[in-house]
Amino acid sequence: RELGWRPFEPDVPRRRHWNPNPREHVPMIDLKTAAAQTAQDNEGVTVPLMGKDGEPDVDSHGQPTTITVLGEYADAVRQAEDRNTRRFVKHLRGEFDPAEARKGRIARAAAAVVGWSGIEDGGQPLACTPENVTTLLTLAPWVLVQVEKVVADYASFFAAKSTP
Repeated sequence: RELGWRPFEPDVPRRRHWNPNPREHVPMIDLKTAAAQTAQDNEGVTVPLMGKDGEPDVDSHGQPTTITVLGEYADAVRQAEDRNTRRFVKHLRGEFDPAEARKGRIARAAAAVVGWSGIEDGGQPLACTPENVTTLLTLAPWVLVQVEKVVADYASFFAAKSTP
């Protein structure tokens, strides 16, 4: 039998999932490790930033620009998401405001950014503060998109801690 998606078998539940050895049962979630895996989101991962042109961004000294981002299940990101949800529910009776939605995206992403290197203002290093992060994500929407992708990429948090 080839590796891959397990076909329906009468003695196996109909749920289909990737199993490299179809004869071996693979649990979907192990409760003993779930909390540890979620905690990895609070540690964050450092990733290189790309410029608007899609090329790797570098600082004025030619060093790669990087940003350290928490995962979607990190406490700070969950709290920002809760604030966005409360704000959204309050505005349900009124008109939809795209600017408010964008502010919510920026606030959530800003809560996930815990460090950076290579971010400058006029050639001078810029401190990673909540205000500066919000300013960066507002002025550079391509950075906002990159941060959102990293936050939602569960594998990058698991892989960063799984490798020796």
